Amino acid sequence: MSSPQRRGADMVIRNAAVYTLDPAKPWAQALAVRDGRILAVGDDSDVERLIDPATDVVDAAAAMVMPGLVDVHSHVGFGGQQAAWELVLSPAFTIDDILAAVHDRAVGLGPDEWVVGGIVISPVFQQLGTREMLAALDKASLGRPVLLRDDSLHNRWVNSRALEIMGIGSASRPWSPAAAPIPASRAP
Repeated sequence: MSSPQRRGADMVIRNAAVYTLDPAKPWAQALAVRDGRILAVGDDSDVERLIDPATDVVDAAAAMVMPGLVDVHSHVGFGGQQAAWELVLSPAFTIDDILAAVHDRAVGLGPDEWVVGGIVISPVFQQLGTREMLAALDKASLGRPVLLRDDSLHNRWVNSRALEIMGIGSASRPWSPAAAPIPASRAP
């Protein structure tokens, strides 16, 4: 952090393709930052006056610089939850690797404790919707309920024990809005 008397920038990026998001001047060559705030955007000459001995000067070698990409739909809580309590699956895991990891976790659990985890990447997840894959997960889980998330965090792979706990079986019908009863308070 800069001292209150300091006039120089903490960092100057020069020789860059700076995308400004300003329709009047969408591109610049340099920018200067102090205390996390942009001091100047323009040509290399526009930031020279803000360089002092303590300034970190970065030559971007014509690389692009742009404002941060901020994900307004992030699942930050899942990261901590996963690291603390869940089975962490590498994105490089194959189906066999996942089944081995589930088995290894299940060995140390009680009969009603869940194996919960992820992330199962989409190309692998797309191969899981078969009876053979359900049987393989059932075998690996040693009878423990299993719930694994995909990389979108919107889909789950569960085993037969988890389906049983959720009340889903061969007699279950697929849910549809048309088949759902209308509560009396909302009936026409």
